Amino acid sequence: MYRVRVRINDPEFSRYLSTMQPEQDDQVGRGKMTFVTGEDSYIYIEAPDSVSLRASVSSLTRWLIMIEKILKEVK
Repeated sequence: MYRVRVRINDPEFSRYLSTMQPEQDDQVGRGKMTFVTGEDSYIYIEAPDSVSLRASVSSLTRWLIMIEKILKEVK
């Protein structure tokens, strides 16, 4: 099992994660993502192999880029 933990120390970033809460604990392909918000925000990704891990990280990156664009338009 492959695991990645990303720590983000940015209050603005917790807004991004809060928009993704409906996706929390969903399977993304063969990987699983979990979000923890607070003073420091964390993203946990767990996958059975490196290919699944890379796919999950790519999906997460695309989601965050899309959310950033949407939040900028809303402002």
